[in-house]
Amino acid sequence: YVEKGAKVERVTLANPQIKTAAKYVGAIAGHSEGVITRCRVENANIEATNQEAFVGGVVGQIVRVSNETEVVMNQVDGGVIKGKNYVGGLVGSVTSGIVANNKVNIQIAAVDQDGVKKAGGVVGKVDAKAFTQVINAVSKTFMYNSLVQTNLILTTYADNVAVENIDLVAADD
Repeated sequence: YVEKGAKVERVTLANPQIKTAAKYVGAIAGHSEGVITRCRVENANIEATNQEAFVGGVVGQIVRVSNETEVVMNQVDGGVIKGKNYVGGLVGSVTSGIVANNKVNIQIAAVDQDGVKKAGGVVGKVDAKAFTQVINAVSKTFMYNSLVQTNLILTTYADNVAVENIDLVAADD
């Protein structure tokens, strides 16, 4: 958990192995109301078995409670993220906040034959309560195993979302 006003910076995790029934799952943090910046996750194997989990390569969920709720300049490089509910290569769910200048190269998969409810190469779900920005991202994401609704950037439920400068790189099969 990254609390309001806190900052996680310059953390590198190599080969993190996470399998959990928690609701919020990420290699750096499950839930963040602060800033996560300049972090790198390499060859992650993250699996959320909870039917309602929000799972991402860096953080499971971000909720903006101040002007300093951001996930910026991070990188997810290699590995697999598995989930059932909302799965993102970088962030599982954004209620509001800024997701900017990130790079993602990850595989996303369902934990069972029923598939994933929502999946995105950068963000699994944007359910913005306030203005949200997803900008300057590079996504190379390979999705497989019955993903129900997917987008190489994000899946969204809100009108007040800005998506800018996204580069999609073809994933290797």
